[in-house]
Amino acid sequence: MAAPAETLIALSRQLSDAIATLRFSAAPPGHVTHVYNPLDYARNGWEAYLQLAADAPRTVVLLGMNPGPWGMAQTG
Repeated sequence: MAAPAETLIALSRQLSDAIATLRFSAAPPGHVTHVYNPLDYARNGWEAYLQLAADAPRTVVLLGMNPGPWGMAQTG
């Protein structure tokens, strides 16, 4: 059986690959102009976090991303 970190890393890579094929329409103006995939651009940090936290004796690993109504510019 794979360690929890290995399993989560494999699943996040599968998800990243699957969503990388999504395309969004930029028309009409005001619709999607930028798409960020944190599982791609932040992969090294994410996987380092999983290696650190997921294999430790924990009941649960909490994760999530909620950029809020103003996109990724909202920090608090």
